[in-house]
Amino acid sequence: MQLPEALHRAANEGSPDDLLCLLAQTQPHVRQAFARAYMPQLGFEGLLEVIRYLEKQGVKMDIVDDEGASVLHYAALGGQLALIQYFHQKGVGLHIRDDEGRTLLHSAALSGEPAVVQYLCEQGLAVNAVNLKGETPLHVAASPRSAQEYFLSAEHHQVIDYLQKQGGELEATDKAGSTVRALLAMWQEKASGPFMWLSKK
Repeated sequence: MQLPEALHRAANEGSPDDLLCLLAQTQPHVRQAFARAYMPQLGFEGLLEVIRYLEKQGVKMDIVDDEGASVLHYAALGGQLALIQYFHQKGVGLHIRDDEGRTLLHSAALSGEPAVVQYLCEQGLAVNAVNLKGETPLHVAASPRSAQEYFLSAEHHQVIDYLQKQGGELEATDKAGSTVRALLAMWQEKASGPFMWLSKK
């Protein structure tokens, strides 16, 4: 169904309070349609109050996108620790994968948010789990996110160091034949100083 234009504007440009006010004026089927359309964005931006409101109104939270990614995948990708903890405390399992085999730890490693990576590891997510491309979370953390990226952020440095300390393997090889060590060596060529991880076994 077509959502009211005001809902689109509030979701993309307005404040969470504006969005809550508009959602309170809609019918249940409109709220469900809104959730289907915007749940990834709500998760990525960590709009916990909006999600709580939708839950109280009976909106189902088990919505996934076309690649099978859940609101938790998007929360991990957005570095939204509070949202992940909220669902986990409600009993929602964290050991989930999307259609590409990505775990929440893969998404968190891409975001480069150390606190989320640490929390997921503490909950027992496998540090060397592979997606359908054979990539571990360390592969994801060490991979360039765009052709214009010339250095790893300080947060990604922390994530890589933490994942390795948790047993992440530098010699893990993805289906393209790339090891984590090779990806880090590529960054070292661009960096002014050595990467600490390359001297580790």
